[in-house]
Amino acid sequence: MVDPIQCDSDLELSDLLHRLLVVEGHKEVEIMHPVEGTQVVTKETYEAMIENIIRARNMSPAQRILETKRIKSKMKIRFRTALIVAETRTVDIEDEGNFGLDVDGKEIDMAGRTFVHTNDYPKGTDIFPNEIGCFMDESMARPPERILAK
Repeated sequence: MVDPIQCDSDLELSDLLHRLLVVEGHKEVEIMHPVEGTQVVTKETYEAMIENIIRARNMSPAQRILETKRIKSKMKIRFRTALIVAETRTVDIEDEGNFGLDVDGKEIDMAGRTFVHTNDYPKGTDIFPNEIGCFMDESMARPPERILAK
């Protein structure tokens, strides 16, 4: 196992991943991302990332626009699907003293998550009565948590 190393830029991280996975032959590397949390990168996932970067670099501007639209559409579908089975939490929005806790006193995992208001849900999403939004992980690594007002 490699001792923790801090990277200050994506370029530095890329160089480090290449060294650890390709040159030194480690099977996997654990990354502690400040926003996205813990991620495990294998040599296969690293090579897939590099292939995607090369493919994007070789695209024309029109192809990039189409690919961006395709990816956004795919993420909206994933988000809508995840909302169907998402856990719901009820909060008392008037009680500022218990911010971050649901009405049962359980902590809501907000770290590294973005709050999405129901107005910003993709079209066609069923909204629960009293739902105000959800906390979601932009990478969709963790399922969203729907928030209902008391």
